[in-house]
Amino acid sequence: MERNPNIKLDVKGMLILVVFVASLVLTLNYAPKIGWTNPTILLGVASTIVSFLILVKVEQQVENANGQPIIAMSLFKNKEYSILLIIGLSCFYYSTIMLTYGSLAAFQIIRSNATTVGLLSMPRTIITMILPAFTGIWVGKHRGNSWKSMALASGLVALAMLPFTMISSSFSIMIFFVLFGVTGIAESFRAVSITPAAQATLTPETLSTGTALLNFINSLAAVLAGSFGGLLFNSAQGDIAKGVSQAFVSAVVVSTLAFLLVVFFIRKKHMQDSEDVMAA
Repeated sequence: MERNPNIKLDVKGMLILVVFVASLVLTLNYAPKIGWTNPTILLGVASTIVSFLILVKVEQQVENANGQPIIAMSLFKNKEYSILLIIGLSCFYYSTIMLTYGSLAAFQIIRSNATTVGLLSMPRTIITMILPAFTGIWVGKHRGNSWKSMALASGLVALAMLPFTMISSSFSIMIFFVLFGVTGIAESFRAVSITPAAQATLTPETLSTGTALLNFINSLAAVLAGSFGGLLFNSAQGDIAKGVSQAFVSAVVVSTLAFLLVVFFIRKKHMQDSEDVMAA
């Protein structure tokens, strides 16, 4: 498509977006370290909220004027896309919790050596290098397999994280290897389902913005997990087992939320779409 010379860059939206993202990320990163009641953190929270509200207002004005907003607010009128954003964030949340507090638990609770702890992600890595080729073929065969793939991606994570909520010194390191490996299977299903499903709900005009926003949400999940995981861990006041358990509880809850959204909304939507196609 030829570029329309009458469309100008949304410079104002870009600047406000930078302020919003910087405020959000810095606040979430430093809040667990210096406390949520610290005046600087409270200022960051206020800056995040205010910049977000201004961003929404400015982007709506640009879109209403037939301009090219940096984030099209009409994206969020698409209920399926909005829910897929939440699912995407929820399916990424566990990763930071698992890698951070799973490794900490293996090292300080069950007293594994550093070499063994460093190898915990090996099964997961191998699985995610091989399995997506097969899960992708399976999902591509039928649209109904897409929601099943998302359900497996979220459900397997919730099941894999559940044992860590009861962590103790009696745990075997082999349990860690197995559960980390299960998340590799979940990741293989996630990688071939959520992004394509979200893109399928977008129009050609919103495809690039919508995909970029989805990638941003996925990245934001790591920041949220680091912040809230740190808050929960620190609330245990030095009890490492309790802190690790609380952090993993959040991973179970968030992953379960994604599973429920897939089963009770995405499944119905995909089944309805399949019926409409058959009727046509």
